[in-house]
Amino acid sequence: MLIIQNDLDTDVPENIMQNGNYIGVTCSPNPASSIINLTCNLPEQCDIKIEFYNQTGVLVKKTIDNSRAAGQYSQDMDISDLPEGVYFYSVWASAIKSNHIYRGSGKVIVE
Repeated sequence: MLIIQNDLDTDVPENIMQNGNYIGVTCSPNPASSIINLTCNLPEQCDIKIEFYNQTGVLVKKTIDNSRAAGQYSQDMDISDLPEGVYFYSVWASAIKSNHIYRGSGKVIVE
């Protein structure tokens, strides 16, 4: 079973929230055991980095997706290699032209 809680504002640094650089990320399906899909809207062309952390803050999975156009971004992620537990994901989007950094995050429970 995969339970997802999105847009955890407590994980977002104050300067990112104030500058409007926070992006909402949705994760589906719920539940899931092998493949999840992360979706967000990019305000401009960005390079994307997705990271998954376990409960102790150890990075357990990372993917990089270069040069994605502005608009809806969708990425399938294989989580079948993750053992049962709670994971936190961060989606970092680095704007290519403006150098803005956008971030979205959420929590995933894999059972």
